[in-house]
Amino acid sequence: MKHRPCLASTKRPQHGCCTVSFLAGVHHCKRDAVHKFVRRILALPYLPLDAIPTAFERLRRRVSNEQLVQLMDYVDSTWMKSSIWPPSSWCTYNVAVRTNNDVEGWHRDLNAQAISGELQFYLLVPLLHRQATLLPIQVKLVAEGMQTGT
Repeated sequence: MKHRPCLASTKRPQHGCCTVSFLAGVHHCKRDAVHKFVRRILALPYLPLDAIPTAFERLRRRVSNEQLVQLMDYVDSTWMKSSIWPPSSWCTYNVAVRTNNDVEGWHRDLNAQAISGELQFYLLVPLLHRQATLLPIQVKLVAEGMQTGT
């Protein structure tokens, strides 16, 4: 995004919403506003599921920049109205685990048991079977709050 010279003095910003570089006298207001807008889009998954469409439409009504219109069209078609990734699949409101750290931890433990990936296939199958038999117990413990996801 091109910066335009700020009309404010290089000694003192004239706009409360802007960040002015005193050395270069460059106006960053537009860039800061775009950054804040994109952060609001990225915050949508943290809202309750029924509040996501309303918040998205409220954001969409505020857009006048052509690039942001294209971004909102992309978010709308890919995430809001998608049959593959509907908001219910990416909404993390009230979700205890929001990352894949638990899966990575399980994978690290499995690799340790499998001798860092050097395990023969005929030895790996029983190891995976043993993991699969433990899964219902782990799900029950996690549901009862007695164990974390790992």
